[in-house]
Amino acid sequence: MSIRLSHSAKDRYLRCPLSYHMHYNLRLREEIIGSPLLFGSAIDDGLNVMVVTRSLEDAIKAFDKSWTTAEINGVSTELKTSKLIRYSKADNDESLITEDMIIPSKVIPQWVIMQQKGHMMLTAYYNEVLPKIKKVLEVQKYFSLPNGNGDEIIGYLDLLCEWEDGRVLILDNKTSSKKYADDKIETEGGQLALYKEAFSRDYPIDGVGYLVLEKGIRKREPRTRTQILLGDVSEELTEKTFDEFSKVLYGIRMGNFESNHPICNTYFGECICNLYHPSGGQDLTGLTHVPRGKR
Repeated sequence: MSIRLSHSAKDRYLRCPLSYHMHYNLRLREEIIGSPLLFGSAIDDGLNVMVVTRSLEDAIKAFDKSWTTAEINGVSTELKTSKLIRYSKADNDESLITEDMIIPSKVIPQWVIMQQKGHMMLTAYYNEVLPKIKKVLEVQKYFSLPNGNGDEIIGYLDLLCEWEDGRVLILDNKTSSKKYADDKIETEGGQLALYKEAFSRDYPIDGVGYLVLEKGIRKREPRTRTQILLGDVSEELTEKTFDEFSKVLYGIRMGNFESNHPICNTYFGECICNLYHPSGGQDLTGLTHVPRGKR
C-alpha cells in the first residue's frame, strides 16, 4: 500500500511514532486543541486572499470568517464561544480589550484578543511585506513528489513570487510567539528545501524565506512585528530532509510505532500518547475519534 506523507506528518513520526499512529491510523485526536492551529489557519486564509487581491479589507474578512467558524475534530464549531480551544498565556493580552468594547457574556475574551491580534498582524503584513511582493506566481499550490516505491511526499506551498529585486522566491508564512533565529533557514529549513525541490522543475528558484508575523504586541506603540528572513537551503539540508522522509516511510511500512514517552513530552507540551501509552492503549481520556474525511 502506498503512503502519502507530509512534512508535518514526518515530523510527528520523528517526535513520537506512536503519536503518528494514533493521529493518522487510529484517527485519535485531542478533544481540546491549542489555539495556534486554528489561529494560524485563519491567518493563512487572510494572507492567501491578500496576496492575490492586494486588499487588506478582503484579507480581514477572510480571516474573520475562518476565526469565527471552523472544524474542530470534524465538527463545525463556533469558535468565539467554544470551550474546546486551549488558549495560552500569550493569548491573554488584556490591553487589546478596550473599555468601549461590548463583549457578550458567552464570548470568550481570549477569542476577542486573538481577533484583534489577527487584524494587527494582517495590517503589518500589508504595510511591510506586501509592497515587496512584485508578482504572485503561486499561492497555496499542492505538490506531490513520488518515490520509487509508489509513495508520495505531499504538501502545499504558501507562496511563490517575484520579489521586489526580481528574484523568484519560495516563501513560507509563519505566525510565532517570538522572533525567529537568524539562521532558521540554514538549521530548520527542511520544509523550504522540500518546496524548492518540488517547484524548481517549473520555476527558476533564486532563494527561499520565512515571512514571520509575531503574535507579541509592542507596548509603547501597540502593533505587531514582522520579520523577513531570506536565504537559500544547502544541499546538505536537502539531503538530510529526504533522508528523514526515507527513514519515516520505512518505519511506517515496517509498522514501527513505538512511543518516545516521556521524551516526546519535551517538544510541544504533552504528547497525545501521554496517557494512552502507559495504559497500554486503554486510557483514552481527553481523546476523541475523528472519522476519515474529517479534519
